[in-house]
Amino acid sequence: MAMAVVTLLFVSIVLSQGKVGNHAISEQDVSRWNDLVWQAPDKAIKFFGAKPWLIESRNGSDTPLIEASTRGSVKLVKWLMRHGAHINEQGTNGATALYEATGPVAKVLIRAGIRVTSASEGLGTAMQWAAGHCADGHRGREWETLCAIRDAGYPLDAMSALFLDDRDLARRLIRGNPRGVAGLRVNSWSALHEAASNGDVETARLLIDLAKMDADTPGFDDFYTPLVIAVARATPEPGSKRPLPPSRREMIRLLCERGANPNRLGRDLRRSLAELEPGTAAILRKYAAIRPQNPTGRRMPPNGAVPP
Repeated sequence: MAMAVVTLLFVSIVLSQGKVGNHAISEQDVSRWNDLVWQAPDKAIKFFGAKPWLIESRNGSDTPLIEASTRGSVKLVKWLMRHGAHINEQGTNGATALYEATGPVAKVLIRAGIRVTSASEGLGTAMQWAAGHCADGHRGREWETLCAIRDAGYPLDAMSALFLDDRDLARRLIRGNPRGVAGLRVNSWSALHEAASNGDVETARLLIDLAKMDADTPGFDDFYTPLVIAVARATPEPGSKRPLPPSRREMIRLLCERGANPNRLGRDLRRSLAELEPGTAAILRKYAAIRPQNPTGRRMPPNGAVPP
């Protein structure tokens, strides 16, 4: 996926002694239902039927409904919902059961009223999460989830359109609501990161100039700025003789002109200067020399002059 989005980590079963209502919950019970959900969903139904209070328990972060949705067991998902499972309960990273659901389960959850447009902390909406996994033409289970959401009548938003490389739609949506996309993040990945990754200069210009996004907006670990991503995409693979697409160089130029700091590449800057084709390396070298004199980095002009 273009945005190199981080896969959801399933939290290991580390539940301390707890209670649901008047019922004690042991680690053994939680470990048992977790195994049954994944290995024998029909037996899981019998297990929960005998101990219904466990329907509200967690295996560290996720509920039985979230695990069953990820497992793809439509029968178990329906049973859990009929017996009191809270459909909008959040698990790992604030994700609901819809985020990792298989296509058939996603349809069941949507019909049952799960909140589709609510964003989890850091992951965006379920549509954005699925679309991010479908970038670069990937068509796995997330594609089924995305199709289920769209079939239910939910239109693509700007971020999802960018992930799917529908640039015309993304630009129309950005122009219609420029501030609406500026604050969106999917695993710390912004719309500007995605545009930089794709070499989509026109969209990047819209995001910076119209949506007022910072050209140096941080990403993963506060390091992966759009410029870092753009440089990585412009760096040829060892032994490659393919010419650099002009959009890759222009993306680096645009970000630098708008205030991105090449010096944030740290030690990687010297290596990048050696590996990039000469014209692109010259752009980085020029703005790396200017940026320390201009700590705010606001709207650095193309001719290299330092604003007052």
